[in-house]
Amino acid sequence: MSASLAILDYSVHGNAIDADSDRLLAAAATAAGLETVVQPIAAGREIRPQAERVWLRYDLRSRQELSWIVSIAAGLRRRGHRVYPPPAAILLAEDKWETYHALRAAAVPTLRTFLGLELDRAGLPLILKPRAGWGGQGNRVVRSEQERESLELLPAEDYIAQGFVEHSRTWIVPVAQGRELPAIEACREPQRDGDVRVLPLPEGGSGLGAAAVAAVGLPAGTVDLIESSQGPVVLEVNSAPRIPYPDLPGVDLATPLVRAVLEWLDTSAEPSHADPHR
Repeated sequence: MSASLAILDYSVHGNAIDADSDRLLAAAATAAGLETVVQPIAAGREIRPQAERVWLRYDLRSRQELSWIVSIAAGLRRRGHRVYPPPAAILLAEDKWETYHALRAAAVPTLRTFLGLELDRAGLPLILKPRAGWGGQGNRVVRSEQERESLELLPAEDYIAQGFVEHSRTWIVPVAQGRELPAIEACREPQRDGDVRVLPLPEGGSGLGAAAVAAVGLPAGTVDLIESSQGPVVLEVNSAPRIPYPDLPGVDLATPLVRAVLEWLDTSAEPSHADPHR
């Protein structure tokens, strides 16, 4: 079988960043010598990858979507494909409750986290987040008991609560093959809201990204990091990171991420024992 890669993209929410990310990753994989195809996937449609190596990409907005993509990864492996990310790593990275426990087990500093079912145990102010989702979608900051009481009708099992840390910047730490790439700062200061730039990590932040990615069982990904009163802490681990940064033309995340994933697929993914085209 020729060297080939199928990028299976679950993106049904109209997210243009996903399409740009897929294009950059496909170009980097092609440059690495692989015949690469991007295939859209969706629930209810037959999924037949056109390659033995499969890279799942996704924009998940609910635990139901997360459960579905995990089952797709597991099913493709049973059919003999080499699949990235592995099912367990998808779950650990994309369910914030699972991420919290994986980080704690690996002694990676993160914010104390409670299930939405235990909302009364979290101090104020707190931030309520969907267990599955990204980019702050669905997040709510709660500063008073009245606001906390107004959340009683939410499906609590689908949310986590964390102490809210005021911060004006988030560091996005790309990691590939255990190596941290230059961190990207996403700024929220009023005069620079939305600006991005390459910026050194805060004191104590070096190594946290690599440790967080390893904690969820990934060879590559990005990690969101902020500063707290106790020092830098990890907020999230992204197993399907968004990689286009048009305002940073010198930043290439696709090439090192592709190298890390291809090496993992060829050395760590379970070998095929079935016909991947059946």
